[in-house]
Amino acid sequence: MNPLNLELQNLQHLMIEMMEMVKAQMNLSKEAIFNFDLGIAESVIRAENRIDALELTIENECEKAIALYQPVATDLRMILSIFKSVSELERIGDHARYFCKNLNDRSGGFDAQLLELLEFEPTFVDINQMFDFLIIAINQQDTASARKVFKTDKIIHKRYRKAVERLNQEISGSGSSSNDYLLLYSFLTRLERTSNLLTNIAEEIIFHVEAKVIKHNKEAIKQIIKSSDDTTETAKD
Repeated sequence: MNPLNLELQNLQHLMIEMMEMVKAQMNLSKEAIFNFDLGIAESVIRAENRIDALELTIENECEKAIALYQPVATDLRMILSIFKSVSELERIGDHARYFCKNLNDRSGGFDAQLLELLEFEPTFVDINQMFDFLIIAINQQDTASARKVFKTDKIIHKRYRKAVERLNQEISGSGSSSNDYLLLYSFLTRLERTSNLLTNIAEEIIFHVEAKVIKHNKEAIKQIIKSSDDTTETAKD
């Protein structure tokens, strides 16, 4: 195996390592929110430094690979897609830290019925599944798995809009805009943004493997979602 291929393999491994790490952070933040576990929240906050350090390592490796080996075509696209994706992962890690940092400032947990009303559980589950799709896509260079992310992202966006409507109704009904409502709104927004960031990574994987740029291309994204729906219906038949 030539030196460039070894470097690309190393970058792929580092990318998956960071993705697994950020996925774990999101799952732990979910557990901290639902159980009001400040010990778990603190562990998430401390782990953020490791994510930041890994991001810098990967970025440096990408820059070194370009400088030393002057890659072209597929190899160059892979390096560029990883370089962009680690920034998105770092921002998702920031969201997990935000959830946990705000828990540390509270004296008690959130109302379980309110969390259920706003559908936090299925949103966290869907985000976890998006991570799994992307890890498969990176490991196997499988754009079909990357495309599944778009459909899940659409589901999360719809759920987010409904949750915001329900939250507004709760505020109107209680005549209050308590800190709990405001904080949960910020949590919902960051979960929705996490879905966006994971979709950006899926776009980068498709760019790397197929040399297709679909970012900001609404028609291409709609076609991807439609294809995913058709595949699901065929499987049911």
